[in-house]
Amino acid sequence: MGGISYGAGISLLGAAHDSRIKAVVSMSAWSDLVASMSAWSDPVASLYGDQTRHLQSAALLALVAALTGRPGPQLTTELGNFFADRDIDEVQAWARVRSAASYVDAINANHPAVLIANACGDTVFPPTSLVDFFGRLSTPKRLELAPGDHAVVEAGGLLGLPNTVWADATRWYDQYLSGVDTGIAPSVWLPSVKLLNAGEWVTGSRPALQVRGIATVHLRVSGSRGTAVAYLYDVDALGVAKLITHAPSTWTTAVGAIDVSLPATAYDVPSDPHVRRTVLGGRAIEIGTSK
Repeated sequence: MGGISYGAGISLLGAAHDSRIKAVVSMSAWSDLVASMSAWSDPVASLYGDQTRHLQSAALLALVAALTGRPGPQLTTELGNFFADRDIDEVQAWARVRSAASYVDAINANHPAVLIANACGDTVFPPTSLVDFFGRLSTPKRLELAPGDHAVVEAGGLLGLPNTVWADATRWYDQYLSGVDTGIAPSVWLPSVKLLNAGEWVTGSRPALQVRGIATVHLRVSGSRGTAVAYLYDVDALGVAKLITHAPSTWTTAVGAIDVSLPATAYDVPSDPHVRRTVLGGRAIEIGTSK
């Protein structure tokens, strides 16, 4: 069983309640709906962390429910309470029942193989609670975190383009459903800049710099189709980077070159770091494993 976003959360819930499910691929998922709907900056599982609601994730769930199903009266009531900031305890109780994190013991008892692939910069379902959920699983498990936003990392696969997440999903199903040794191991993948798979441009030392507006990157590309992701980093003297902004760009015909417009931003670069622009191929880089 598998899915993206809404379907990803449902897949994890299904694995808790149906022992026939032997393998799960959960992309851009939520495990704790309460935490996912909390403030971006608050990792604590509270729907109202620092008295701030995460409206974007709730709005997405409401939109998907309206477009693909028939929202029931309870969903409509609780989302209405959430948006109106009322009956907080009731909303939290409603959300916990719909969170896979509430059923970790059941998932472990059913023992499905669980692959979770998320973007570390997901603004809809921040991955903080997923890491805790992953740590509590005793099943065969794999966690992949890559640079990007909600459903961006795996989006190319929906278009039929080569995609690491979908390739790993296929290998995961073959390994745990068909019994084929695909070599995919339980592990943890984290975001990193692997320069062998990237182009890199680095400015020299300069006085303090103000980055304002829309930065653009002009790239020469080969092949008839592909996806590139451009990242603008602020890198200090120790090589520690802060992501300023990023954006993907996909081409489906031979174009020779592309112009990537990064989202508008306002960022002040101190005088000592460099500003680095890095282009990656939209893939997760393995820097550690957990058996």
